[in-house]
Amino acid sequence: MQVELILPGKPHLAFAIEGIALYKTRLNPLLGFKEHALGFPKSFGKLAAEERKEKEGDAFSKQLKTGWCPIRLDETGKSYCSQDFAKQLEHWHLKGGKGVQFFLGGPDGFSSKFKREVPEAVALSSMTFPHDLAHLVFMEQLYRAATLWRGHPYHRN
Repeated sequence: MQVELILPGKPHLAFAIEGIALYKTRLNPLLGFKEHALGFPKSFGKLAAEERKEKEGDAFSKQLKTGWCPIRLDETGKSYCSQDFAKQLEHWHLKGGKGVQFFLGGPDGFSSKFKREVPEAVALSSMTFPHDLAHLVFMEQLYRAATLWRGHPYHRN
């Protein structure tokens, strides 16, 4: 299974960087995982929130791949327990064929246009997380899903 995570930038918090790196290493033998951090100039932060969302959405749209199943990571999305997320991930993979693309938006959320392009969304929680923490939580849940498929003892009830 191929999985991609597209996000607006790289993490900045040391604990998140360390945790994300740990889960990337653990994921390598279990599935094909790639991460793509979009780069925006420093002046990007000075734009109005709506303009940032539109520019970010346009950059995300350019990353959409034919034959892949795109999913937004969004607090307004559907919530899953870990076991159901693992099953749903398999479903998305079969639906997309080539793989699953996850999009983690910036602090302002997703543009309306991108939400229409990618209507399916997953909530990591109903709470709001800082970007780096959301990134880390996603990586852990992706690893947990991969271990559930393999019958690995990482996940315990």
